[in-house]
Formats: sequence, C-alpha cells, structure tokens
Amino acid sequence: MIFVARFEMRLRKMTVPIWALLILSSVLLSPNPGQVESSEQDDFTIAVRAFEDGLYDLSRQQLRLFLEKYTSSSRRGKAQLLLGEIAFQRKEYKQAQKEFQRFLTNYPNHGDAENALFRLARSYFLQGQYSAAAETYGQIPKRFPESKSGGTAYYWAGESLYLMKKYGEAQQEFSQALKNSTTNAYYEYSLFRRGLSYFENEQYPEAVTDLLEVTHLDFNEEIVAECYFLLLQSYFRSGNYEAFLNEASRSEKFIKPDKHSELLILSATAYLRAGRPKDGIAFLKKKLENNPVLINDKKLYPEILYLLGLSHLQDMQYENGVDYFTRLLFDFADAPQAEESLINLAYIHAQLGQVQEAETHYLLYLKRYPKGSMRFQVMVGLSSLYRHIQRFDEAIQYLKLALKHGDEAEKGDLWLSLADLYQAASRWDEALNTFEQIMTQYADQSEIVEKAFLQMGLTSYHMGNYDKAIMQFQTFILQYPNSKLINKSRYWLGETFFQVKDYRSALVAFEEYLRFTTEQVLIRQVEEKIAFAYFKEQQWEKALIYYQKLQKDLGSSPKGEQILFHIGRCYEYLSRYDEAIAGYGAFIDRYPASSLNYTVKLVLLQLLLRQGNGPRALAVLESVPLAEVSPEDIWLYSMLKGQTFELSGQNIAGERAYKGALTAASLPAEKAKTLFQLALNLIHQEKKAEAFEYFFTLIREHADTSEAQLSLRHFFRQATSESDQKQLRDFFELARQSKSTDVKLEATYLLGVHYAQIYEYDRALTAFEEVIQSGKPENVWYDRALIRAGLVSEARQDPEQALRFYQVLLAEGQTESLINLARQRLVRYDTDQEPTSSSDQIQDILESLPPEGEGP
Repeated sequence: MIFVARFEMRLRKMTVPIWALLILSSVLLSPNPGQVESSEQDDFTIAVRAFEDGLYDLSRQQLRLFLEKYTSSSRRGKAQLLLGEIAFQRKEYKQAQKEFQRFLTNYPNHGDAENALFRLARSYFLQGQYSAAAETYGQIPKRFPESKSGGTAYYWAGESLYLMKKYGEAQQEFSQALKNSTTNAYYEYSLFRRGLSYFENEQYPEAVTDLLEVTHLDFNEEIVAECYFLLLQSYFRSGNYEAFLNEASRSEKFIKPDKHSELLILSATAYLRAGRPKDGIAFLKKKLENNPVLINDKKLYPEILYLLGLSHLQDMQYENGVDYFTRLLFDFADAPQAEESLINLAYIHAQLGQVQEAETHYLLYLKRYPKGSMRFQVMVGLSSLYRHIQRFDEAIQYLKLALKHGDEAEKGDLWLSLADLYQAASRWDEALNTFEQIMTQYADQSEIVEKAFLQMGLTSYHMGNYDKAIMQFQTFILQYPNSKLINKSRYWLGETFFQVKDYRSALVAFEEYLRFTTEQVLIRQVEEKIAFAYFKEQQWEKALIYYQKLQKDLGSSPKGEQILFHIGRCYEYLSRYDEAIAGYGAFIDRYPASSLNYTVKLVLLQLLLRQGNGPRALAVLESVPLAEVSPEDIWLYSMLKGQTFELSGQNIAGERAYKGALTAASLPAEKAKTLFQLALNLIHQEKKAEAFEYFFTLIREHADTSEAQLSLRHFFRQATSESDQKQLRDFFELARQSKSTDVKLEATYLLGVHYAQIYEYDRALTAFEEVIQSGKPENVWYDRALIRAGLVSEARQDPEQALRFYQVLLAEGQTESLINLARQRLVRYDTDQEPTSSSDQIQDILESLPPEGEGP
C-alpha cells in the first residue's frame, strides 16, 4: 500500500537522527579516563569525525585499525557499535546485522546494548526477515523493561508480524505498543496498524473501533483518508449495512477521489443488502445525474447498470429490471456483469410467466458460457421452469445435469428435488429408487435421510399403497423421535388412516399431531378430520365438541355449512331432537341456497314427524316442491309426504302420497315399508278390504321383512268380523309358509290365539305346540306359547299336559309375568285344589294376558 511506504519514510526520517545522536553522544561525551593515552583518544576521534562527515569508508578503516591496535581499550564497544551503524547507513543490512550481533555478543552489558538491539532488529526488518525482526524487537522490552522505548519495539514487532500476515499476533504487539506509547506518534500508528490487523483478520467490529478512533485524531491526512475507507469496508463486510450507509454519507468528503468509484458500488450494494432497493435506485440515478461522465466509464457504468437491474429486481419492478439488464448485455456484452445479467433476465421472465423468453435466456447462457461458473444455477433454473409448465421429462433431464455440476454440499437437496419431480411425473418407482439412493448415499447426514424417508411414505401414499405408507410413517416416528419432521409424519399417518377409513387410528395420529404442532394453517384442517372421524366412529358427543369448536372458528367461512350440518346430525343421533330440529332450522335459514338444504329439510321433516309436530312438518314439506326432489329421493319424499298428511289428519292425501311412493319404490325394502304404511292409512280410513289386500301382498312378496311381522299383528287386531276372521286364517296360513322363521312362528302363535278366542282349543293347542317345538327359549313367542298351551290344556280338561307346559315355562322361561302366572297355576296342584277350571274361567285368564299382537 502507498501509505505504508510513506509511513516508513516518515519513521526513517524520525529515527535516523535519533540513533546517530545516541551513538555520537556515547562516543564524544563519555568521560575520559586518565589511563588512556593521547594517541588512543586521537585515533578514535579521527574515526568518529570521519563518520560524522559521512566518510564511511574512512571511518570504517580507522575503526578497524583502532580495534586491532587497542585490544584492551574501553572504547572498543563504541567502535564496534559504529561499525554496525556505518553498515546500516550504507544500507549494507546484512553486514550491519553481523556487526550489531558481534557487539551484542561481546558487550551484552554495554550501555548501548538496547541501541544495538534496535539496530539489529531494524536490519532484519529492512532485509525482509520479518520473523527474525519480530523476535528481536520482542527481546527489547524483556531485556530492558524500564526503558521508555518499549512502545517503539512493540510497534515494530507488530509491524513485522503484520507483514508476515500473522494478524492475530500482530494485534497483540500493537496493543502493547498502545499501552507503552500513549504520548508519541507510535500511539497513532499502532492504533491504525492494529485496526488494519483486525480488518485483515476479518474481525470487523474490532476494526471499526480502532479505525473510528483514528479518524478522530489529528493525524496524517492520507492515513485518515485510508482509515475512513477501511472503516466503511469493515461495516460492509460485517453486514452492518445501515451503519455503512450512515458513515458513507458523512465521510465521503474525506475519502480520496480514486476510491469514489469503489465507494459508489459498495453503497449501491449496501442498499440492496439492507433491503432498501428504492433508496439504492434513487442513489444511483442521482450519481448519474450529477456525474454524467460516468456513462462513458466502460468499467464502472456496466456495474452501475447491473446494480440498477438488481435493485429493480429486488423491488419487483421487473420490467425496469429487464430494461437495465438488456441494456448492459447489448452495450457491454463482454463486461464481467454480463453473465449474471443474462441469468437475472431469465429469472425475471420466469417470474413474469414469460416462459419462452426465460427458456431462451437460460439456453443462451449455456451456449455463450460453456464453462460458465453459473451453469449449475442455470440448469436448476431450467428444471424449475420446466416443472412449472409440467414438462417433467425436461425438468428431470436438466436437474440430472445440475447434479453433475453442483457442489457436493448442494447435491443432497437436489436429489430430493429430483425424487419430487419423479413424483410430480407419476414415475413412482423411480421416485422410490431415488429416495432409497439418497438414504444410502447420505447415511451420515440425518436431515437429508429423514426427508427422504418421509417422502418415501408420501410416495406410497400418493401411489395409493396405503398399507406401505402407514408402515413407513410409523417406522419414521419410531426411528426418528427427535426429528423436526416427526410431527409432519404424524399428520400424514393420520391422513393415510383416514383414507382407509380407519378412523380410530386416524384419531390417535391426529390428536398426537395437535399436541405438538405450531402450524396454525393445518390445525383447523386436522380438527375437521378429527370431528369427522369421531362422527364416523359414532362418538357423537366428542364429534359434537369438535364441531362446536369449529363453528366458533370457521362458522363464517365456506366450511360453516358443513359444520352446522354435522352439528345437527350429532344432536339427531344423540336423540337430542329439539336441538337437532333447532340446528337444522338454523341451517335452512342461514344457507337457503346450499346444496345440502334439500337433504336437511328431509331429515328435519322426519324429526318433526317423530315428535308429532304436524303443522311445522307440513310447512317444511311445502318448502320442498316435487320438482326439486332428486329422482333417487322420490320414494322417501313421497313416504314423508304421506306421513305428514296423516299427522295433519289428511288421510286421503296421505293415501295418494303412499301410492306415489309405491310406484317410485325400486328396492324390496322400500316396497315393504310402503305397502305397510299404505295398509295402515287405509285402516285409518276404515277401508279394511283394501288394507287387507296390501297386507296379503306384503306377506306374499316380502315375508322376510319387519313390516311383514308388523302386518301380522295389525291384521290380527283388525279382524273383528266373521268374514275378517276367515281372511285372518287365510292370511296366517299364508304367513306360515314363509321362509322367515320369525314370521312363521309369530303367524302360528297368533293363529293359535285366534283359535283359542273362538274356543277351538284343539287347533289352538296344535298351533301353540308347533311354536314350542319350533321355537327357542329366547324367542318371545316361546314363553307366550307355553303359558297359553298350559291354559288351553286346562280348558281341554287335561291337567297333566297343562302341568308339563307350566313346568317347562318355570325351567326355561324368560318372561317374569308369565312365569308368575305359571307358578300360580301350579299352586293349585300342590294344595290339592282342583287344577282345572271351566272354559269361561280359562277364557277370562287368557283375555287378562297382555294384549296380543304386540311384538317383542
């Protein structure tokens, strides 16, 4: 550096007179012992005066003759020291080194030893032997701790180490110099050089402290100017861009003109790195306005164009960025900034969605810079571009090329990106192979392996291989309990269980996920899944809690309608009908145009019918015109319509609705329900004959349904006249031919009851015995058949047979009231009472039994 040379010149001017004075004073002003002869004094004086007059050759000759002639003289040390000084003044530093070393060896305790040691160190320094110089300077404060010149020695030791680029050791020496040189010029120089050492050692905050202090001192202007520039560089390199910008505006006037261009570039870059692109743009434009000659600077102007392009890019003023980068490429194609400008143009076009232009610039880079340092970034950029437009094969091709050019440190994430591209292209097997390759290649880099492991699970998930995905997610959770990705694995485990409808396992995974997550975006989504899972698991209370929470958070969002619908469902399934009705009503009011509105109305209608709320049911019914009913719901709609009319006392309208439902019914179960409801409606209208026809149809065509069993009981209740009873017997005989055991047993039992009512006890007993023989103890008709068989046997005057029936009932029966009755009848045998009763008495007992025709 120029300032170093000038600095040394100043020191040389300052130090040479000092050392000459020290030596001459020691020679000329020393006391003259009486023992010295006049010739010795004269010879020594001649040598000294020759030295003073700059006659170094003569002085050297005289000094050497003196040393040869006066072997025991007390002036020999002074003579040896002058020989070293003569060599030093003649810049014969190697010879000076020998002479000073000889002096120090022969006269270690001489009064001028410190001076000789200084000169020896300086000789080393001027020969470029900085290590020896540093070591020698370091000896001075150790050998002469009381000397006031220690600060100077520390300074030159530090200077030697600095020139050896041992900046840390140099800092220590300069620090010692500062402690010992607080009142002379060495303090300023030591402070400056320590700041430089910090700077070179990249200890920028420490450098700032020292250099800032130098700028406040009354010091050499050139060094102060250099300090200002180094101070700015320290702020910049330490990343303290705001401090840099503040100091740059204050100190620009102190910085030498030849540094202004570099300062301009640093300032514009600092605005960029400080995230102040607008200020950077204004700064550069102002500089160009004030200094139009900059446009002609073929080195500086391309850099200004480049920084203007970057600033507009950072400020997302893409069109302006394109303008500056294009101008740079057009006018300065060979400039160092052209390469990055081409890449930035491609990036901007990609951001603007101008795919063809982006592709053109990327490919142009590869052609123009076959060995370019940024080919790796270009290939990654092309891959990203092609992925964006779903040209996956080309995206994969360029990413593979990037893997051949990139640094090893960058390749891990690129391999993950490649596998991700295979996933996007649905090339699942290649994705899985890539993940496996990553796990093998980066076995010692857990973060990359963890990502690959998790992505393997996601690949299996997207392939629909849910069993394998579940296994991989579960293995990940067990194998990497401290991974940053473990909660993501829990989430996808829950999602996978959800896909296979294993809602119970999904609940465990999702609730574990919620315990640890901080991702607010996913929390609501997971809570929705948990609510639905509880709903599907029929845990209505827990589902309701989650849905009510979701309603508070998302009630006003598009998801609010699904949430409110499920809240109504939960209330319905919990048999909290009033709350369900209120919820469904609120849904209809809040979402009149919802696609679920129609479904909600049908459900609400059923609940109102259950509660017997005819007027409101009718109002709901009227709000669902037939034209709006979907074809698959015509049957249900017609059935609900019939029930609503019936509940409102409009039986004829109900009949029409049921007949419409019968036409619309497509499934056997639907037809069975319709036939039964239609028959009941006709009974309410006292149209028995028609009702009985529908009951017959039900038994003939749908005997295995619950409606068939119900029809048996209703027919039994309605068959009151003799003609009815004839039909009843035909009806029950038809039912007894059913393949349904339940229908057959109930029909046989009720036929037995009928015969008992008309005193045909033999036929009644036959029917009851058939039930007893065919039925099972757990069948409701079994107990009833036993008690009735016993009573009928009594009516037939067969007490032994009655006794057997009662005893079986006591042993196997499950109906307490019937068992008690059997026990009462048996008491008559134990007390020797007449066990039998008259037919009228038996008939009275039979009629006192629970009403017939009521099913289990």
